[in-house]
Amino acid sequence: MRTPRALVVLATATVAAALAIACRPAHAAAPGHPPTTRDTTTLLWTVAIDETCKAVHSVDRLANAGFCRAHLVTRPNARAAAAGGTSALAELAAAAGASHASDAAREIWRALRLLRRDGGDEGRAATGPGAVWRRALERCGTLYGAVRARYEAARDAVAEGRYGDVATELGGVPAIAQLCEAGFLGPGSSSRPPHWLEDYEVFNTQFAHLAVAITSLIKDKE
Repeated sequence: MRTPRALVVLATATVAAALAIACRPAHAAAPGHPPTTRDTTTLLWTVAIDETCKAVHSVDRLANAGFCRAHLVTRPNARAAAAGGTSALAELAAAAGASHASDAAREIWRALRLLRRDGGDEGRAATGPGAVWRRALERCGTLYGAVRARYEAARDAVAEGRYGDVATELGGVPAIAQLCEAGFLGPGSSSRPPHWLEDYEVFNTQFAHLAVAITSLIKDKE
């Protein structure tokens, strides 16, 4: 069985191969066979991310390799991060976490505006008293602002080589998201949080595990 470090080495070699292919001059393709340089390059850097995600899961079983691959490979700068190595992928995971926390806060404040406009429950998902939902959403908006700040601090820590600070910044992220959901289950309410808010809890918890685990791979190589 490959060790996490061996998987990362393999991923790095794969990216190097991709870059070598990308730099080769294009040649005329045989009839009926279009050029595949771009496709091959895309496949190789995608495999590099996939190998890193497998290594991450071996470091932290709570880090889902499928989630890792699906969400990192679709980031706008995923290809550059794959070429940049493990530290760049750790930054990518932290940046993705910050982006999702920002999305969560924006959606929360949007739900609050709807709730205040209607003078009652948030139309799409609420079943409890409107006052409980307002308080819970206000609290969640503040909490996800704190989550975003932690991800941004973790991203800066990776960029500055302060790898030990990443776990310190992100260790509390899952608990913060759980505090948000707990507000909907307090006295005076029998409702659950809206499904979209539960999804954000999953996303932010996963990105925290991914960023910490990827950073631990960097530390293992030191």
